[in-house]
Amino acid sequence: MTRINKQESPIIRLTRWQAEMSLPKKASNDPPTEGNWTIFGVDAEGNERVYVQVPSEQFEKWSKTDPLWSKAQEAMFQRLLSDPSTKDTVIMINIQATLEKGDEETAMKLWNALSESTKAKLMAKLEA
Repeated sequence: MTRINKQESPIIRLTRWQAEMSLPKKASNDPPTEGNWTIFGVDAEGNERVYVQVPSEQFEKWSKTDPLWSKAQEAMFQRLLSDPSTKDTVIMINIQATLEKGDEETAMKLWNALSESTKAKLMAKLEA
């Protein structure tokens, strides 16, 4: 009689990631060329294990198509943006980036999304 091994339950939520890169030689302008991304997740029983290992060259393509990665990114941004001060910081960074690109229309929309207290602080700095 052969023993049937219990199959591992599927990963249901990603928990963390790790990137390993080989840096170029000192004084070289070449970008890192080798490396791997290791994504960890937990199953329904709460066991954490490796979800996937992706070579750096393929990470961008993989990250755009993997549903658990997309869900994890969305959860991370929702958590960041649920804190008003963090939300304002993210908005201010994006205002600066859009102004540097010359996109004043988007910068105004972002300005309108800032909290009134942050707007008041920024206006006070400008007047000083």
